[in-house]
Amino acid sequence: MMANIIKTVFNMILFIGFLSVAQAQQKDCSSVEPKEQKSCFDQLVAFNLSELIEYPADAQFDGIEGKVYVRFTTDENNQIGNVRILGKSNEALNAAVLKAVEKLKNQDNDGMIMASSVYRFPVSFDIE
Repeated sequence: MMANIIKTVFNMILFIGFLSVAQAQQKDCSSVEPKEQKSCFDQLVAFNLSELIEYPADAQFDGIEGKVYVRFTTDENNQIGNVRILGKSNEALNAAVLKAVEKLKNQDNDGMIMASSVYRFPVSFDIE
């Protein structure tokens, strides 16, 4: 009986998580009020960036955890540039974040990134 309840709750959590992901992917920040657009784009970019990040296998094997702060800008054509890591962290984790930003640069970012803007994100690497 208890196992069925736990299984049902777990399935509900998975379903709710799936809905959140689906909503984030389909978010249209252009329909948001102007004063809330930057926050909307920040959430959208953070979600898409998090989907592209891969935990480096060597760092994971060695038990390396940490937080990497990344900063980049966009120009008037929504092109990503001026990418850099802020502060000091593990080189393998830094490289994973830079690789993810590079993948983000190569995607069609129309409607996903606000033009002429600055983005700063912390990326946490935690072994669970």
